Amino acid sequence: MNNWWKKLSSRERNLAFATLVVAIASVLYFAVSWAWDTVRDLDARIDRLQQDVLNSVYEAALRYSVETAYVEIAAQHSSKWTQEEIHDRLRQEIYRLAQKNPPHPGSKEALAGTTNPQWLLEIRSLGEGKLEDSGRGYREYKIGFKTLPTDIQSVILYLSRLQQSPQLLRIDNLEIVRPVPETPGVIATIEVTRTVVDSAIEGVSETPTISPILAGAGNLSRNPGFEEWDRLQGKFPQWDSASCRLLEDTEHATEGSACVRVETAGDGAAFYQQQELVAGNVYELTMDITASAPMRLAVMNDREKAILPETQDIVGDGLPRQYYCELRVPGTPGTKASLRVPCIIMSQQGSVAYVDNVLLMERKN
Repeated sequence: MNNWWKKLSSRERNLAFATLVVAIASVLYFAVSWAWDTVRDLDARIDRLQQDVLNSVYEAALRYSVETAYVEIAAQHSSKWTQEEIHDRLRQEIYRLAQKNPPHPGSKEALAGTTNPQWLLEIRSLGEGKLEDSGRGYREYKIGFKTLPTDIQSVILYLSRLQQSPQLLRIDNLEIVRPVPETPGVIATIEVTRTVVDSAIEGVSETPTISPILAGAGNLSRNPGFEEWDRLQGKFPQWDSASCRLLEDTEHATEGSACVRVETAGDGAAFYQQQELVAGNVYELTMDITASAPMRLAVMNDREKAILPETQDIVGDGLPRQYYCELRVPGTPGTKASLRVPCIIMSQQGSVAYVDNVLLMERKN
């Protein structure tokens, strides 16, 4: 080898050395290019997997809301009810809809009755109901009642509520009379029919068991769909706010039948829920927000009132959007940390946000 190298001229040695350098550089270039392409492919795969996880969470949320809605409907239409049970539930619904501000169907107020309610119209008395078997898998329960003198607008609104009732009511007969000529008051006589399933649908249980992914993971958010609403105090149980006005809204709900409308009422407006989470653990937050102005979705340390790095900008274009973030709870692992999560910070005066379908889950290793 040495003899061969010695036989080469200086020019040939330089050429050989240059060739070796080019060969090594080429190998390094192709190695770096391959490594870079591999890293980019891995990043793209991670992004796809994260999107798949987000889609799975969203689909699980939709499935949860659908199954929850089905259970609520099934609870309204059971084939096992007696005539007395059907009458009692229909009576509750008739009086619930007659209130100025009807409580949510199935709520404690709706089942127990509101103390000293304000009435849209007053019902004189309920007649005796009549249960008829159609012989085709369902029963019909008919009942008639009269109202005390009221205005025609209240009667129209009440009829609309009957038509939209989750109990699937049908108005079979309506008579409106004016007891005293040339006066605005009218008396309405209404006959309502309720249809009740008489035999179970094949393959569908009247009381299905909800077992979606979210139920297994455990949603830590309380009152996540804002179905519980304290009308007297003007707040949603389990949720807190600062310099905000809270209202129940049904038009912008993305899960269930209602959501919260948050309006700014001063400086430092924020809407949040306080959580006790385990330090060192990772949690995933998903929620639906429709905002009229730019806002921030944040996580705040409740003790120091410090905003953690896991923040997102909320788009203020008035369109419903789903937001997702991951949170690693700071602090000594295993200890409890008090956090405001989620925490929506609203800096612009007059801004409005609709919030629904909040999912907070601990990531399992």
